[in-house]
Amino acid sequence: AGLTARPTKCLLASPEVEFLGHHIGGGRPSPTIDKVEAIKIAKHPENKKQLRSFLGLASFYRRYVPNFAATLNPLTSATKKGSPNRVIWEEPQRRAFKKIKEMLTSEPVLRLPDFMKPFILSTDASDTGVGAILSQEYEDGKFPVMYLSRKLFPGSRDTPWSNVSV
Repeated sequence: AGLTARPTKCLLASPEVEFLGHHIGGGRPSPTIDKVEAIKIAKHPENKKQLRSFLGLASFYRRYVPNFAATLNPLTSATKKGSPNRVIWEEPQRRAFKKIKEMLTSEPVLRLPDFMKPFILSTDASDTGVGAILSQEYEDGKFPVMYLSRKLFPGSRDTPWSNVSV
């Protein structure tokens, strides 16, 4: 149907591949090494713009981090309208920044989904957020395929639990 490919840009039958910011190899996805390095060397953002930039990078890899939204809550709160432009680094913000950097730069345990196997969905909700783990049983145990989480905003906190979605 008119598709052409340049052989020098093709990679066939490779055990590993980097695709759209993800490294996929050995049946396990992970962030690419350059992004992990960028996260490792990231310094405390000084203003809202820098903080939003860091949060954007971290959010791109949220599927690798359990309880992502809850972990970052102290940082996302600092970007709210009406908060000072200069980021105030108190203990909750320091802890959240350090923890998310550790979680994003440590070896992830995610597996690639096997669509021939059933999925297991585990969910949890609180007054401030909701989360889920999509996992599957493998020969060597149960492993997550993806983590999902979201902060609940004040208007949605009164929603009955049965109506809350991730």
